[in-house]
Amino acid sequence: MCVSSTFSKKAPRIATLGGDVEIAVGDNFLSGLGFDDGTTALALAYTTVAGQNITRSALREFRRNVLDRDDVFQAGFCTNLIFVGAKATDFEIAPDAFDELAVWQPSKSRPLDGARISVKDNIDIAGHKTTLCNRAWTELYPVKTKTAACVQTLIDAGAIVLGKVKCQAMTVREEPLECVEFTAPFNPRADGYQVPSGSSSGSAAGIASYDWLNFSIGTDTGFPQWVFSIRPSTGVLDRDGVVGYFPEFDMPVFFGRDITRLSDFISVWNVLRSCNYPQDYLPTENPAQTRLIDNFVTGFEKVLGVERTLISLAEAWKQDLPDGPGHADIGTYLETAGIYPFYHDQ
Repeated sequence: MCVSSTFSKKAPRIATLGGDVEIAVGDNFLSGLGFDDGTTALALAYTTVAGQNITRSALREFRRNVLDRDDVFQAGFCTNLIFVGAKATDFEIAPDAFDELAVWQPSKSRPLDGARISVKDNIDIAGHKTTLCNRAWTELYPVKTKTAACVQTLIDAGAIVLGKVKCQAMTVREEPLECVEFTAPFNPRADGYQVPSGSSSGSAAGIASYDWLNFSIGTDTGFPQWVFSIRPSTGVLDRDGVVGYFPEFDMPVFFGRDITRLSDFISVWNVLRSCNYPQDYLPTENPAQTRLIDNFVTGFEKVLGVERTLISLAEAWKQDLPDGPGHADIGTYLETAGIYPFYHDQ
């Protein structure tokens, strides 16, 4: 027995495939369910039994424990949903289940609909204090009345802020034993004795720890966190509402569990606008590596509709001489300039 129906303005196209059904190789069984639009399509199967009541909580558990643990799963797979097993008349779908399914299909205007995010505690959230994990700072400054621009953009796109996460005090690099006023976040990776790394330690540790957390917002001045992350180029995002550490390098960043969903986040922040190709480093001496890089850059150009811009950092530095003619060689200059400004500007 096959029944096809469409529910809600955003939910996947849903059908029931009940009874003893055999699907032969090459068969387009979607056409019999009303899904055939003349193109190849993927369908997500959800097993049912007679008497079952499919609820929002059941679907969330299926998403969390089955789909999100599959390293090839993408939200686009949910376009077609087929209930397989029981006949359509032998099980029920609760009304709130359709609301849950709608979240599985983000709209173009709200690509982060239902995405759960956390925010580093040097970024303002209206109605809450920004603590910087420092008690004196917490006592000195009042509750914020405005959400940081970079977070408000995410909220407008449908993201749900679950809470704020710890950072290292005053966003200055600390080892766990140096975290005096607030204990350091725990790094769940490896043997459990690894430090959570830079000042966005809570953001990274949260993503590594909780499979129900989709994204976490941090800030970056140059230290890696060793999870999926994208750091936008300095200056492309509005930093209003973000307490900085080193203005020349500070920039909001995001961490994610699912690399296939990073594109949704990128589209909201709109941080990929050009493609610079540094000739100082490319092509590499390894032909196979260069081939992979060039394939990636070519795909990047097609997706963004841009062309790569060939640049030379060394030549640009020589022409501009930002620190005077006595520092014309960027390689020599960076031997010390990479860390000295941090100490000087504090």
